Amino acid sequence: MSSGGHLAAISVLDPSILSACKLGHHRLSALLLCGAVLDLDRMPHSPVVRLLAGKKSGAVWQQANPSNFIGQKKLPPTYLMHGTRDGLVPLEVMESFLAQLSKEDRDQIQLKIINSGGHLASGEWIFKDDQYCQDLISFTEKHIQG
Repeated sequence: MSSGGHLAAISVLDPSILSACKLGHHRLSALLLCGAVLDLDRMPHSPVVRLLAGKKSGAVWQQANPSNFIGQKKLPPTYLMHGTRDGLVPLEVMESFLAQLSKEDRDQIQLKIINSGGHLASGEWIFKDDQYCQDLISFTEKHIQG
């Protein structure tokens, strides 16, 4: 969730990270991104993002922005969950990321929008037996190879 989703996304999209870890892209069955920071350019004034990536014009920012790596690798099946009232990572960040994807990559995404959900709402599924939890379980059972 959140920064963990950012880390997962950048790890999948930036081919150098998987290579450095000696992991092939084929070993990733699916991706779960809940309230994730997927386009740093949409959050240039966030203190948390600035601590992570520095100035928008800097090399670290460019390397840390998942959106900068779209198209370099095909996305695995991806479950994307975000609240409409997320005050930490606005919904527009996720929407910007989606708009940049190819149709082929967008077809890999199962999108769940939580109406009136804040930032933590995208992680509440772990504590509740509701439709979001059931959808996520179905997604993982379908895509996680075991």
